[in-house]
Formats: sequence, C-alpha cells, structure tokens
Amino acid sequence: MARRHAEKGATPRSAARGARPVPVLPQPSKLDGATALPEPEAGDPASLELAQLRRERDGLRSENEAMKARIAELEANMAQACNRLSWAIDSVQSILEGKG
Repeated sequence: MARRHAEKGATPRSAARGARPVPVLPQPSKLDGATALPEPEAGDPASLELAQLRRERDGLRSENEAMKARIAELEANMAQACNRLSWAIDSVQSILEGKG
C-alpha cells in the first residue's frame, strides 16, 4: 500500500484522525526596538538593577508567549477530544435507536 503525502493545512478529516496542530512560534514584540535603551555603566547600582529587570522582563515575555502557545495547543486537543466524544455518543445513540 502506498504512503500518503501530507497535505497542506489540516482538514476536518485529518483533525478527526488525530493530526497534531502546528505549534505557534512566539513572535518578537513590536515594542522591542522602541524600548531599546543604552547598556548600563559598570559600577552604577541603579543601572545594574535596571539591566537585571530588563532581562527578567524579556524572560517573562518569552515565557508568556510559550504559555500562550501551550494554551492554544491544549484548547485544540480539548476540542478534538470533545468532537470524538460527541461522535461516539451519536454512534451509540444511533445503534440503540436501530435496536429499539
């Protein structure tokens, strides 16, 4: 039997067969270029603290984007599970109606 090639884009059938959603990659913020400030001077405690806060902010932004992508993936998985359960319930109901 010949292998099938992946099609572009997911179809309802591929989603029902268990196709995994394409992960969303985080995009750089449009404000990153606008907020670029000069690097702190060595020995200035306020500048060093500001630099540390900037690094923490950037880390939190990237973590936030990763969590948003994970939430989208989980929502897609939940929708797929709900669709499968709905299909199973409909199938059982049609079988029971046929026997009754």
